[in-house]
Amino acid sequence: MAQQLPLALLLFAFNGLAWVFWGIFLRIWAWLSEHCLIGHFAHKRGDLGWRVAGLPVQGFNLRGLGADPN
Repeated sequence: MAQQLPLALLLFAFNGLAWVFWGIFLRIWAWLSEHCLIGHFAHKRGDLGWRVAGLPVQGFNLRGLGADPN
């Protein structure tokens, strides 16, 4: 996360902690939350074209959007 430091310093220089909160923390939280939510819905149900031995959770793919195992 060190790559966020220059942007955080720039935002802090312009308007203080409020801009750092909106420009860094909230942006990263929203991106991670949406990424996990999309991954959850995209890989929870659908085609299971293969099975990996030893994994407690198997990934599913939605038809037409996931990798074709054949």
